[in-house]
Amino acid sequence: MTPIPLEVRPFGFVPASEWSEEQRAKYPVGCRVWATISSARSMKMNSFYWAFVALVAKGIGWDKDSLSDELLIRTGRIDTLKLYANGDVNTQPKRISKMDHATFTAYVDDAIELCLTDYIAMGRKEFLRAAAKMANVTYDEAKAQKDSD
Repeated sequence: MTPIPLEVRPFGFVPASEWSEEQRAKYPVGCRVWATISSARSMKMNSFYWAFVALVAKGIGWDKDSLSDELLIRTGRIDTLKLYANGDVNTQPKRISKMDHATFTAYVDDAIELCLTDYIAMGRKEFLRAAAKMANVTYDEAKAQKDSD
């Protein structure tokens, strides 16, 4: 299940970002879905996160969701870890939808550093500038934004 960030409007909810629209498009019109209302993390930070994940994913040839899971696991954000008798390991990353603004911001900081050291050859300023251009919000603006989205 993928939580889809939505923005409250007078006559309903609309996708809050390009990523939200991509996720919403996976469900046909008339499909019944379960929704949980939450204002836990900043939509600006969420938009910035998915922009930088898309930037890195495109550069390394991965899809965004797989890279996001990889970053969660590699930064230690693990929900469950199952070890099987045959030696297989099943690791379930934490869900960003369950993180509050401070927890999500700390994770994004760690994920950015991991991407810069292990996934892409870009300077920090260049990387943040490219992600900000995609997200229409700078990293500093996203970090400062809390629940007033």
